[in-house]
Amino acid sequence: MKLTSNTIFTYIIMAFLIKLSAFCAYWDTLPKGVRTLVYRQVFVRGLEGSFDDKNQYDAYKLNLKLDSHTLHEINSATKMVFDELNRISPEAYEQFSFGEFKGEANADINASVIGLGLGVSDRMSAYFYVPYYNADVNIDFKRTVGNNHRQVVDSIENSPVRDDVSTLFAGIMNNLWDVNEGTLQSVVVNNFGYNPVGDWHAKGWGDLELGLMYRLTNWTDAGLLVAGGLVAPTGREDDPDSLHDIPFGDGQWDVFFEFGGGRRFNRLYGVDSWIRYTYQAPYKREIRLPESSSFPLTARKGEARIKRGNKIDWNLKGNIYCRDWFTVSPYYIFQLKTEDSYESEYSDADAILSEDSNLIAHSAGLTFTFSTIGFFKRKKFPLPMDIAVGALSIFAGKNTERYNRYDLEARFYF
Repeated sequence: MKLTSNTIFTYIIMAFLIKLSAFCAYWDTLPKGVRTLVYRQVFVRGLEGSFDDKNQYDAYKLNLKLDSHTLHEINSATKMVFDELNRISPEAYEQFSFGEFKGEANADINASVIGLGLGVSDRMSAYFYVPYYNADVNIDFKRTVGNNHRQVVDSIENSPVRDDVSTLFAGIMNNLWDVNEGTLQSVVVNNFGYNPVGDWHAKGWGDLELGLMYRLTNWTDAGLLVAGGLVAPTGREDDPDSLHDIPFGDGQWDVFFEFGGGRRFNRLYGVDSWIRYTYQAPYKREIRLPESSSFPLTARKGEARIKRGNKIDWNLKGNIYCRDWFTVSPYYIFQLKTEDSYESEYSDADAILSEDSNLIAHSAGLTFTFSTIGFFKRKKFPLPMDIAVGALSIFAGKNTERYNRYDLEARFYF
């Protein structure tokens, strides 16, 4: 299976939607004619595992046992061979193995995000942002258990089934080649047509987001805001010929709608909350079409119509205004994505690809923001800007990667 799912980069930036300032409330927009330039540096660490479909954490450890049960499911030819071995000797069938292999993988991801916002009117702001990714994937793959072909030959020769086929199988097993890391790499490349498995590195642009925000209210200490926009598929897509690359975009156009608001209770405390719904449009592309859910390698490729599941993001953020230049903001994010659907000429592959493609993630974070806006208004600092540092961790979920994210952001107003 892929090291990471196609949805991970959807959530690394976590709905970056440009707000006026962490010191202004969620519902505030830029004054007419005012612009903001935003630069965010995102570091993702600890990407070494994921939460499975039972909400249990599972590290990225590939434990590959090349036994009869695994090889039986590769295709119709291997099914016929191992069905025949099972007929000759069930004991030999259960014993057969080329050995066991164990691999561990981890990934480090950095993203530089550039955004620009503009106050269209005192209530409406327009913005765009685009991330630039730098990703490294490291894989350590070793053989841990050897083959047992000699035992299999003994079981065949001691089987009560004695015919020409059993004699043929015994001869084949006596001369069967061994499988080591190099052999497995050769099979992956030559038999299945994948790129060699190893450490992987890439840089590139992600998906571009364009949006509008409109402030619904003009209250003093509370407010409501709506936003909407598009996500364009400008990022690199998943390579079907690579087992361990990471996509920088998910391949299709998105349309999103966001609604939220908040209240500042007094000079020290406030709270904001918003929810975003994203529709992911269907698209077509060539992909790998697996034949077995237990053995994901396949040489079968073809065009498929892909409809990624729609998404809901809900954010709840508290604001503690320690000074007019310093704010502490703890927050929680809930994310949900419905199941993907695939339509190709192979219905079995469509079902395998859709399986466990829904997603739930629970994240918690903390942000510290320093602002010069108050000093600028009092003519004590020449430039209005915000500097924010923060950390976020996915602590629970379903079918989603677990990782820690660290942010450094600067916002300039002019």
